[in-house]
Amino acid sequence: MENDFFALQVRDNYPDSSHPSSSIFVHNQIKGLDQLGVKNLVISPQPYIPNKMIEILRNISFLNKYITSDMKKYHSSPKIGLEYYENIPILRPSFIKFPSQYLFNFSFDSLSHSISEASFPYSADVIHAHFGQNGAASLELKKKYRIPLVTSFYGYDSGRLSKKFGRIYERLEEEGDIFLALSHDMKNDLVNLGFSKHKILVHHLGVDIDNYKPSKVNRNKFVFLSLARLQKGKGIQFAIMAMKNIVLDHNDVELRIVGSGPYESNLRYLVRKLGLDKFIKFIDNISSPNSRAIVRSEMSQCDVFLLPTYTTKIPGGFRKEGTPVVLMEAQSCSKPCISTNHAGIPEVVIDSQTGFITKEKDVVELETKMRALIENKSLLKEMGLKARKHIKKNFNHKIQIERLFKIYKKLHES
Repeated sequence: MENDFFALQVRDNYPDSSHPSSSIFVHNQIKGLDQLGVKNLVISPQPYIPNKMIEILRNISFLNKYITSDMKKYHSSPKIGLEYYENIPILRPSFIKFPSQYLFNFSFDSLSHSISEASFPYSADVIHAHFGQNGAASLELKKKYRIPLVTSFYGYDSGRLSKKFGRIYERLEEEGDIFLALSHDMKNDLVNLGFSKHKILVHHLGVDIDNYKPSKVNRNKFVFLSLARLQKGKGIQFAIMAMKNIVLDHNDVELRIVGSGPYESNLRYLVRKLGLDKFIKFIDNISSPNSRAIVRSEMSQCDVFLLPTYTTKIPGGFRKEGTPVVLMEAQSCSKPCISTNHAGIPEVVIDSQTGFITKEKDVVELETKMRALIENKSLLKEMGLKARKHIKKNFNHKIQIERLFKIYKKLHES
């Protein structure tokens, strides 16, 4: 049709029926655009290493240590043809990827080639690449078809200051058209990386407020909830430490930890060490086919949501969150949130209004704020009501999708 608008969406690790939680926030954004009438095609490059190449790498001494069990996910045969996930069409071109910084340039060039060689049955109006490295890898596609390029940054990609990203980000800044940051804090990080502030727009993610509604809490306990990939930087260990003193005065309090990840065994050990098995429960939602239903159920039945995340160092830089969607989902359910002065979080959780913002890694302050909400039911209710209004006004999925479509159209028309 003459008035159709076509967008190419570039995101590796796009969800499928086997991994429905992967990049769910990107998928929800694309579904929202689809409902507005935007025709989308997802290009989701898949890492692939031929078995013969694995054997060659095993014989190179300084690369042999990178041939690990993690690479098994790369060994499957390349996917060919178009597939669909929840009615969204997806191409999954293969690229050769090595889990080694020494071969980063080779892997990146292969990624870029796989994107630029993807074939699609219509003339696209815009390319939207999700995460900085995918934006840089989409430059050849932009050049080939003369299509404007939007690149969204989500957190860890704006905190990578290592040399390997310096080269590709320099070209992305020069040739990319628009860069979307999730917060003003992230915009500052991008400026520090060398991106022009005139090309950067702050554009929030959002949540479907109709899917995340307030509901009556039926438990006879006061429930704190943490939901995250269980890695060290999420700071859940500090919530566990805070519980040690809280349960001395409040034996009807429970912390429920939903998720899984590389730090889970450390967290479970800490719970046992502190003798908190009775008060802290772990729930694995990742392996469940009803992962999102578990999330909504847990959020609806908790009293307060906790995410004491903090900045972690990586070689050559740092890793930060963006604006965690779980904080939006919890507040949409009228749950006060306790989080940290980290990245764009203070733009999502309004301190002393919709929850509390604490210093990173400060167990004492975290415990104090947790106690404040346990012991003051009127404050708990007041913050919950303000939280819902805040998300409805500033992080409403439908409003953010409409704004994104306007960005597309303005860029295309210019």
